[in-house]
Amino acid sequence: MPVVVQRIDTNLYWAENGGWVQAVSEAKDFGRSGVAIVHCVKERLRNVRVGMLFGDPEMDVYYYPFSQETREQTQELRKEAETLKAKKKALVDELKAAIAELAQQAASLPMPRKSKRETPPQD
Repeated sequence: MPVVVQRIDTNLYWAENGGWVQAVSEAKDFGRSGVAIVHCVKERLRNVRVGMLFGDPEMDVYYYPFSQETREQTQELRKEAETLKAKKKALVDELKAAIAELAQQAASLPMPRKSKRETPPQD
């Protein structure tokens, strides 16, 4: 399954040589969508979509990693991640305080004395 980068405004595909071509057969196959996205970031390509081509246009899947909707979803996920990070820190701090309190309570408990064992008589 080839993975390609296609310009939205012209429908041209990114070629192996770094230019744009019209034929999908001449498009660079990135192999994985993550590789294609990293390439777009490095080349500052934003008005593109990434396509996973299955050989049948009805089965091909395109997605838009740099669309406004994607940016908004990413921003929401970042906010949620920050909220979860803060909650995690609060829970870890609470757990550390509880462990410290238990350690202090355990230290104040009287320790039982060890009884000396008598050595068994030797025959």
